[in-house]
Amino acid sequence: MGVTFFDPPGKPEVRIARALYEDSKGVHRCRFTLAHEYIHVHVHNPLYQKGAIVRRQEQHCTGDETLALRPRVDWMEWQASYAAGALRMPISRLKLVAEACLGKINVAPVPVESPRATDLKQRVSEAFFVSAEAARVRLTQLGYLANQSAI
Repeated sequence: MGVTFFDPPGKPEVRIARALYEDSKGVHRCRFTLAHEYIHVHVHNPLYQKGAIVRRQEQHCTGDETLALRPRVDWMEWQASYAAGALRMPISRLKLVAEACLGKINVAPVPVESPRATDLKQRVSEAFFVSAEAARVRLTQLGYLANQSAI
């Protein structure tokens, strides 16, 4: 859905799939993808510019990778996704939403399929204008939600 081209010493080039911003239902995905690609440019471009990574590189980003809970093989993709989630849903504000929804005492982790988790995901989604899926991933990464087997 998005790709960043690195070709030092030039500036990176970001391309976003037209379907993302033309589809009104995809506004959350578009905003998350923009944040994800921004992280590639802001965090990873210096590595290319300093020669830490010397070959021409493209960072292709797909929906499955941008909302991954755990790092996969490609650390740059995972970092961009994690940082994009943090950029869109800052922990200090997310904590306030979680406490308002769950209370301050013994707030986490909540089983991911529970009604309380559904309510929390919805509130985070509305507060930060993100998809429920992006809210679920960020809440899980921060320990507010967990699978039944992990509790």
